[in-house]
Amino acid sequence: MGSGEVKNVMGYVQSNKIIIVSPSSTALPHLLGLTKPEDKKYIFRFVGSDDLQTEAIEAEIKELGIKAVLITYIGNAWGKGLFDTIKPKLENAGVEIKGYVEYPEPPPADFSPFIAKLEGQLNELLQVYDASEVAVIAFSYEEVATMLAQTKDDSPLLKVLWLGCDGTALSDKVLEMCEKTSRVRLLSTLFESRGGAYDELAKKYKQKGFGDSPYQYALNAYDAAWVLVLSYIEVVKEKGNYDADAMNAKIPEVTEKYSKGEYGIMPVSGYIKLNEWGDRASGDYAIYEVTKDCRWKTAGLWKFVEQKIEWY
Repeated sequence: MGSGEVKNVMGYVQSNKIIIVSPSSTALPHLLGLTKPEDKKYIFRFVGSDDLQTEAIEAEIKELGIKAVLITYIGNAWGKGLFDTIKPKLENAGVEIKGYVEYPEPPPADFSPFIAKLEGQLNELLQVYDASEVAVIAFSYEEVATMLAQTKDDSPLLKVLWLGCDGTALSDKVLEMCEKTSRVRLLSTLFESRGGAYDELAKKYKQKGFGDSPYQYALNAYDAAWVLVLSYIEVVKEKGNYDADAMNAKIPEVTEKYSKGEYGIMPVSGYIKLNEWGDRASGDYAIYEVTKDCRWKTAGLWKFVEQKIEWY
């Protein structure tokens, strides 16, 4: 599921030629310790990478008229990776990055020194920009709720927009602190891509009493299962037996044909384009926000094909 888990099993997977597909690992390859695609030969990932997610966040910043940002992030490979990925994108877009605040993993119980640093940087920005032109980007997990809960009511941090990510989207803990999190909206991106077969699957899912709809990562896993089965069948037909190297070569080809509906079925998570690393390089991102009545509401959808946001 997670990038840390992929990294932990990577050596064993590669040496034993075991094909794995992660539906939810998003860290960039170099943060997994990889230097070339060959080192990741048997590992595929069917979720958009952090590079793709930062494109959606960059689009948010542009469309909301944000001219300057502060960035806070958890000091692990995931948090650092998101920071390293978005920094050059914002610089190229002419958005000022006033500063950044990294906090340790595991997160501290007391965020006051990190809050103070952010407040100092923000006060400097507010001498140049209007509060509506400034945002705080948080590459955090649920601890962002603790950070905001410990922020004083008269803090300038509660007067600007906060942009979260897939680590904060739909978090129950964030809703528990909604007095603060709703004040800053905490717009959070989450990979959310739907394909031609989604409606039928969601209908069956609901009929069986599992809930309103399957979670996105389950949809990615569903498509991965189809691709693995179809690839296996083609490899055995062609070679007469299973072969991991043949599977590795076959999976990108089958993924493309499956995405186009050439097997008579359509993907549930939308068109799947794999890059040279075997990672998904396509898909949409929902943008969720915390409402005043303590709910997560969909604020918009960043569409990969159009490279723009449809605001709701």
